[in-house]
Amino acid sequence: MSYTLRQVQALLTQAELELFQSSRATAIRALDVRQLASRVKRSRTLRDKYRDLYRRQTVQSRARSGAVDANRRTEVKAEIMDELLQRFEAELIRKQARAAKAEQLAAARKAAAASKTAAKKAPAKKAATKGAAAKKASPKPAARKRSGPKAPAKAARGSAVAAAGGASAAARGAVPADVAPKALRMNPIKARPINKKIHASARGRQKVHAAKRDSR
Repeated sequence: MSYTLRQVQALLTQAELELFQSSRATAIRALDVRQLASRVKRSRTLRDKYRDLYRRQTVQSRARSGAVDANRRTEVKAEIMDELLQRFEAELIRKQARAAKAEQLAAARKAAAASKTAAKKAPAKKAATKGAAAKKASPKPAARKRSGPKAPAKAARGSAVAAAGGASAAARGAVPADVAPKALRMNPIKARPINKKIHASARGRQKVHAAKRDSR
């Protein structure tokens, strides 16, 4: 049976009455897991205490008369504490199950968030790895040959030497390198500079003789 506050007020001490009040429907829902565990332990201790006392009083009541009322009060108090114990244990089980469910839900959400973050990072990591592999596989560009500062000077000196050599060679009657091949094939002797001078001198003498002849 379920005892009411009016029924237990005359039987319980002040501390026991506070324990009874905290087991009522409105008050028990406000207790957390730690508080419920503490009340479970306390109500179990009181129940066991009154049960042992009831057994001792039952043995003593057989030997003497007038102890029936005290024995009955002890029995009722044991029943009250057992009722409180059942209330606290039931509420503690509900609170523990709710807390475990909340922890599982939080763990599932955390795992889902971690998986989502890993899925976002995977393409970027794959692209970075692929880019690094491609960079490693691509051949290095050939090093450009640096033209030294002395190269233009060498080229200038070579041009000057070639020009001087060409002038001296022309004075000696050498055939210049830029003469057209056709002129050389037609009359290679006349194409020489020294022969050109000889032919020009002969033509001049012929003109002088012709002028003298015409003047006579």
